[in-house]
Amino acid sequence: LNLNIVLPIAIITPIITLLFTPVLGIPWSDSLSSGVKHSGTALWLGFLSCIPHKEERFATVVFPMACYAAAFSIMGLRKVLYLFCMRTNRQFTAAHRPLVHAIMVLFSTISILRLSAIIGHYGAPMQAWKAANQLATNVTVTSGDQVNICVGKEWYRLPSSFYIPPGARLGFVYSGFKGQLPQDF
Repeated sequence: LNLNIVLPIAIITPIITLLFTPVLGIPWSDSLSSGVKHSGTALWLGFLSCIPHKEERFATVVFPMACYAAAFSIMGLRKVLYLFCMRTNRQFTAAHRPLVHAIMVLFSTISILRLSAIIGHYGAPMQAWKAANQLATNVTVTSGDQVNICVGKEWYRLPSSFYIPPGARLGFVYSGFKGQLPQDF
């Protein structure tokens, strides 16, 4: 989930909408309607938090709503900043740029940190398959025999057949799984 700062902003959008209504001069009926529209993100994530089996794919329906709600909140903050600058006789552009730069730097920093953490902490299977590919390639080149690459009972963890070199085949260990396996075991 690469929504890092967008998701918390999206969750509090209904509250921000109701707080900024008097400042922006929006009629309460429009504000209430907008708050209800943007509460879908918080409600869906609240529902997902209550169910025992959670997967990110169940939250994908909320991603567009979250992005829209966060953009709505940031635009509301921008309007409040604009009105504040107009009332205090400050230049809006000078006050606006640091806000935009701060949001962009924060979003970029968190995204880069998350990406490097994913590569560092979840890259071991890819490194193991790369090493298995090199090992199997060396054995088939020198001996000419077919090489069996056994993954044990965790056949579903094979990322792709591209990691298996020509002359090698994938094998499994029989386990308690009663379904059909993709190849011999």
